[in-house]
Parts: sequence; structure tokens; C-alpha cells
Amino acid sequence: MAYNYQCSESTNIFGKTGSNTCLKCHGKECCVKLEPPTLTGTDIAIMKQHLHLREKDFVMETEDSSKDKFYYVLPDEFGRCIFFDEQKETCKIFLFRPMDCQLFPLDIIFENGKYYWILYKFCKLSDKVSEKVLKKADRLVSNLLDEEIRSYIGSDASIFDLGNWVRLRAVNIKG
Repeated sequence: MAYNYQCSESTNIFGKTGSNTCLKCHGKECCVKLEPPTLTGTDIAIMKQHLHLREKDFVMETEDSSKDKFYYVLPDEFGRCIFFDEQKETCKIFLFRPMDCQLFPLDIIFENGKYYWILYKFCKLSDKVSEKVLKKADRLVSNLLDEEIRSYIGSDASIFDLGNWVRLRAVNIKG
């Protein structure tokens, strides 16, 4: 296992504050308005193992113009993540959600040969991001292979169009 996958208050990079904020928001910013989360190879393997799912039942594969492959959670008929429970307004797999969801409202971009943390300011958790949170996020991604990080970044172009983000600092891959 490349990173601690089961999310709880102790493993959530935002701790109890993050869990409570997410529950109050009901996914209105990330789960409903945005496209389904990006998946790393580790996400796919762990979700198959812990959720007893077949890859074809939850993974959508796409490729960009340079033939790089990207993986996403399959969208439902409304284009949302299939793991979003509309009636309860919660994530059906919260404890095993993908890294993309665990990190949100943080994301990673690649510029000038370096990875950088960026912050989406429209999320209610954005004002909770501190150096302590960034260090936890560094640890979460530190064991990912370079190709996994590359497949994770650069694949969610629609969110950048919102223009409501800011670059924070370089990612410390060594955690």
C-alpha cells in the first residue's frame, strides 16, 4: 500500500475540522459541481481490494493529446461521482475515498520542473489550510511514484477554468 488509505479523523489531513466541514457542506462544491475525482493506480488497487469492486464498475480511462492515460471515477448520469449519495448528500466511500478527495481543496500542478500545491479558494476548507496541513499532504503523496503523481495532476483541466485558486508552495515529495 503506497499511502495510508483509510481516512479517519486521525488520517484526514484536516482532522476533525475537515470531516465536520465536509459533512456540513454536503459535497456541494466538490462532489456535485466538479467532475468525478482523478484516480491513481494506488487508488484503483485499494478500492478494488477494500470495496470489493471490479475496475470496470468504477474506473473511466481517458487519454490526452500526447496519449498519456488518466483515470477517473465513473460519472453518474448527471456527471457526478458515482459514489456521491444524492439522498444523504454524502460520500458512500468516505473512509476509502481517492487521494484526490482526501487532499481537496488542495491539488498539485507541475511548473518549471517542480510540483506545487495549489488551493481552490471556493471550498469552505480553504481557510483551514496551514503549513501543518501542507506537511500532512506532503506525507500523503510522498510514497507515490512519479508517474502516479503525473497521472494525478494535469488531468482535471475544467477546475482550472474556475480561476479561483492560488499556488502555495512546492510539494515536499520526501514528506
